[in-house]
Amino acid sequence: MNKSETNKQIIEKYYTSISSGNFETVMALMHEKVTYNVIGFLPFSGRWEGRDRVYSVLVPAVMASFKEGSVKFAEKWKIMSADEKRVTGLMSGEAITLEGKKYIMLIDKLKLPKRWKLRLSRHFWREKYFESLLKRLETNSDIDPLAVEVDKRR
Repeated sequence: MNKSETNKQIIEKYYTSISSGNFETVMALMHEKVTYNVIGFLPFSGRWEGRDRVYSVLVPAVMASFKEGSVKFAEKWKIMSADEKRVTGLMSGEAITLEGKKYIMLIDKLKLPKRWKLRLSRHFWREKYFESLLKRLETNSDIDPLAVEVDKRR
């Protein structure tokens, strides 16, 4: 097995550990120089570097922003790329804010029309179709009524 595949397996275990709440394993798998990029416009959005900073500052900030017991991370996840030095992945996340609103990580934070957010969140895990959606978004080709009808049936 090459280094890229080994790295991919580590991250697969990492995501399954997050999903199951096994944070001891999560910490053990995390490199001390880990980098997180949290998208969005929340107080904890941005670039976070270092395992100690992630777990002493970022995690408490995230948890303090949501109602206790409502946070769900990595119920769905996907590795986007892997090489000898890094792995890039996306994971789902949702919670109830302190104001009682539902927060869905990633797609909620994109500046897109609601119809596109619905499409992307619904089809994120269907790789080929998701790629075709991204291409259509890139060219704003959702004005084609036939394409919209196809989306409704999927």
